[in-house]
Amino acid sequence: MGREILSWDNLTPTEQTMIAPILTKDVDATAFFNSMPQTARDSIINIYYLSISDKVAGNLWQYIKSLCWAGPNQIGVYVENTLEIYKLLLKSKNFLQDDWLTCLIKNCHWSLRQTQVNNKDIVEYGMQVYYPNDPKQPQLLVIDIDTIVFSSWISWPRHALDILIPDPDLNNPLRARQALIARGIFPK
Repeated sequence: MGREILSWDNLTPTEQTMIAPILTKDVDATAFFNSMPQTARDSIINIYYLSISDKVAGNLWQYIKSLCWAGPNQIGVYVENTLEIYKLLLKSKNFLQDDWLTCLIKNCHWSLRQTQVNNKDIVEYGMQVYYPNDPKQPQLLVIDIDTIVFSSWISWPRHALDILIPDPDLNNPLRARQALIARGIFPK
């Protein structure tokens, strides 16, 4: 299905160079990365490639200062400039903005979802970025991979069902990676 990231040594030198600065300033990046669950390591790598791809929105990774947390298909990061990232996502024309109701339910300032790659609609494994309404963490962004892309209210039932009763196979970061490889976003 795709190579698992079992340890820091499974990363390429470029991946190590790009990921180390966001992991931690106080602890050895290798030990910190190796202590994460498998799904978190795989998710960081998937999101790294989504965050540097011109097929998605260009180099968003350059704005990430540090990792707050990582889980299956989702990371929380502290960024330099939330507004700059927002503008880059919109400029790409691959993202749709969630409406006010979705932002109210999610308690976020804004939320953008990838719905296209190369002017073609996608229905699975799109990147979502949202800016939580958290005054204590004004530089926090959440970047996740929507297993089922919520591109319209027609797709909402399937998206909501995946949130309420996630399918472990569908939500496996290695399965997401296969979709990214097929789209030419993740290297083979």
